[in-house]
Amino acid sequence: MAGKSAQFTNQRCPREISSAAVQAAPVHLEQRSARPEGCKDGSGAVYLAPPASGGGGEGHRKTLRYVRFDEAGQPGGDRDVDADVCSCCQTAVVAAKDGLVAAYRDHLPGELRDIAVVRWRNGAWTAPQTVHADGWKINGCPTDGPSLVAKDRHLGVAWLTRANDVARVQTAVSADGGATFEKPLRLDDGNPLGRPALALLDGKNDVAVWLEKTGEGKAEVRIRRLVPLAFRRWPYRASAFGWPNATEKSGSQRWLSKPYNLQNLKHFV
Repeated sequence: MAGKSAQFTNQRCPREISSAAVQAAPVHLEQRSARPEGCKDGSGAVYLAPPASGGGGEGHRKTLRYVRFDEAGQPGGDRDVDADVCSCCQTAVVAAKDGLVAAYRDHLPGELRDIAVVRWRNGAWTAPQTVHADGWKINGCPTDGPSLVAKDRHLGVAWLTRANDVARVQTAVSADGGATFEKPLRLDDGNPLGRPALALLDGKNDVAVWLEKTGEGKAEVRIRRLVPLAFRRWPYRASAFGWPNATEKSGSQRWLSKPYNLQNLKHFV
């Protein structure tokens, strides 16, 4: 995505308050870009933003920033996390046992756009760490960022790459909260459109959904259950387009898979 149509200013980021109270008015963050992603516990959010004034905002370069919220929902501690990231791909952030972990598509020298993670440790973000050196070289944003899940020190990330002109939806897991990752596994069936999403099944297994092209301009939502160092497909397919997602149904081991545009809504148990 290129041009001003890819950018929004004056992004509103809603604060999270007690469920016993009425939803508060949104907190207004000036001059922010698109695609904020907040932690489920309301502790913070990462988002894309133009470089600070005088920071060399050539082209469509974006920075990854982090804003923290206090117990009253007020923002504070707004800071840069990475000074040069992919300009449109959505970000992800989760609360792991050792602290927050954020994933995003980095922008590296030579127009390489691989997935990176940063970890909040001792009041600061760690240096960006590439999950896997795919080597996807593309002169523009693919608008297809990572998905991230965490429970205790288990961390899972899924993403699309088209390195060497081969489209792949991949996943990698970490047993130490994102400090290291195992070799990625390929999820797709050979012709992925992308848009992967992860959800937790339990402390050791994840569920992944993505879009797989089926020919003649059509695509299906595909799903796999991920187990350590392997995966198993559940017998589920659904014709759809848009942006699939996976989430846990409160109080049970049920999952929802849906296109982003809310058409062809599908769910399964």
